[in-house]
Amino acid sequence: MLILIQVFVLDHVELFGLASPYLYVLFVLVLPFEVPGSLLLFSSFAMGLIIDALSGTWGLHTIPLVFIAFLRPFFIRLITRKDEFNLNTSPGIDEMGFRNFYIYTLSLLFIHHSILYLIDFFTLENPMLMLKSILMSTLFTMILIFIYCTLFTNKQTK
Repeated sequence: MLILIQVFVLDHVELFGLASPYLYVLFVLVLPFEVPGSLLLFSSFAMGLIIDALSGTWGLHTIPLVFIAFLRPFFIRLITRKDEFNLNTSPGIDEMGFRNFYIYTLSLLFIHHSILYLIDFFTLENPMLMLKSILMSTLFTMILIFIYCTLFTNKQTK
């Protein structure tokens, strides 16, 4: 579903000529905690490759998506303790808490967008424009992710 939303809707959205949302990154962010590293990398590669193939941007999305998949376990260990979450669940606001999920999401999104825009611009000729694009796209994507998490995640009653 994220692939269809990204390719057919969000690829055609641009905010102020600077920011584009990349909701497909949510795929890597919310995979269950216990997903093995090799499966995490392979599925991220496949997702990036599909997005690139449908968008005509060979490698532009695959490279940053695989890189954040590689970094994801480190950030999860850095931000949370093993006893804070159930391994059979996925990262989310309910499981990690708002603050931890916000830091986790913001960190990986910023890294993803930085790599994506470095590849896309392929020059440091206008670093301020690139930085504005990175920051605005990260913010735009964060807003969409939190809207998605609010609307489409199951709320557990306690």
